[in-house]
Amino acid sequence: MSARAKEEGRAGAVAARDDGSGPPWSAAPAPERAEAALVQARSTVPHAGPQAAPVARRGACPTLPEPMATGDGLLARLALAGPAAPGSLAALAGLALAHGNGILEVTARGKLQVRGLTAASAPAFAAAVGELGLPIREGLEVQASPLAGRDRRCAFDPRPLAAAIAAGARSGPASRVAPKVAVVVDGGGLLPLAGLPADIRLAPEADISPAGGGRSEHAGPPEAQDRPGGLVLSAGGRLVGRLPPAEAAAAVLALLGLLAEHGPAARMAALVGSGGAEGVALLRARLAAVAGFQPLEGPEPAAAAAEPLGLHPLEPGRFALGLAPAFGQMSAAALAALARAAAAHGADGIVPAPGRGLLVLGLLAGQAESLRALAAGLGFLADPADPRRRIAACPGAPACASGRLPARLLAEALAEAVAAVPAALPAGPTLHVSGCAKGCAHPAAAAITLVGLDAGAGLVLQGTACDAPRRLLPLDGLVPAVRRLLETDLG
Repeated sequence: MSARAKEEGRAGAVAARDDGSGPPWSAAPAPERAEAALVQARSTVPHAGPQAAPVARRGACPTLPEPMATGDGLLARLALAGPAAPGSLAALAGLALAHGNGILEVTARGKLQVRGLTAASAPAFAAAVGELGLPIREGLEVQASPLAGRDRRCAFDPRPLAAAIAAGARSGPASRVAPKVAVVVDGGGLLPLAGLPADIRLAPEADISPAGGGRSEHAGPPEAQDRPGGLVLSAGGRLVGRLPPAEAAAAVLALLGLLAEHGPAARMAALVGSGGAEGVALLRARLAAVAGFQPLEGPEPAAAAAEPLGLHPLEPGRFALGLAPAFGQMSAAALAALARAAAAHGADGIVPAPGRGLLVLGLLAGQAESLRALAAGLGFLADPADPRRRIAACPGAPACASGRLPARLLAEALAEAVAAVPAALPAGPTLHVSGCAKGCAHPAAAAITLVGLDAGAGLVLQGTACDAPRRLLPLDGLVPAVRRLLETDLG
């Protein structure tokens, strides 16, 4: 039997396995589970005062060959360059259970994470994943739309340009940038990446008004073009200029080289922000020799993150069904069952998407509706209006070593209260529950942020997890206290 066949057989057994290794409150209703987890947190977290607990700042992201230590073992992260075959994704779920703790996640940038690996199991896991034929992206973070190549509303297919940038960054100065540097090649379409943070961004020229002050109301016909028109380049949140598509890869590589010259930890936002107008001028000077480059002024236009949930039309008669695990986390059994059901419903691929989504590709309309109902029964979110989509939550304690709160259990317990209040911000979550001051799940502002501190939960209003809390909430009675806050202050 081939290695792949063995893994697919293992994936088929995932749903039948329940080793009972979950915490003792896992079968209780959400509020009781959250309160029990808070009792656990009080017994294990030192109470040293209202300040934020010291947290380790990572210089690099975890990868498949180099996983990161967390509270529940090692965490490996996989970035896919394209859709995965449903059978391969089911096999990955089987490997996550065989070598880890059976918990997988989809990140805010649309990457897959496998939790609970050990020093002994991680190498075997990486080797087995290498046999699955997954389109794993390595090296510089260069991201294109998850629907690229199938979304007829895209202004252009961003994949060739993204591939050229990634290839050019494997050597030379661009290969020496900070590990977290990200490049976005945004083709527009149904799921544009305008709301995804990036050090450097390329977007269709039609998305930017001539004055550089915002998005155009005249973006042209919805159908994709054979080739892109001019592209707009921005860096560090500022517009840099427009340029021909043929020069885009070289321009991005030139800016990456400039970034590398400022040190192995340099990021574009700091480079541009610290220099003000001079910082942007420095970038433009590096691009002066690029044929057809024309400077643009102003900030990068603000945009909300695209919502992957729902039904998205692809080629005639076919659709992508957008789903999401609640708060980005799912069991291996649920993912394996979803992947097998997707294959049975005629799907030709599944791809993670920014916004912690999963897109099931190539479905007929009737198949998509049937799969949507089945996925909901497996615990996946299928409705963009689900209140859990208005809550951002990291794993928190005990899964994360930095976590001072059981963030995801608290988020689940507070979902009903969030549903009762109107959206408090035009974009972004109503509630952010962060296990520590890093705010990994949502670095931007939220209407209410709960942040884990040594002495309880810090309350931040209209701010981020790293902002100074307005007051400290004790862990005793935290769930009803936040419910009252949601119902009174925001209701």
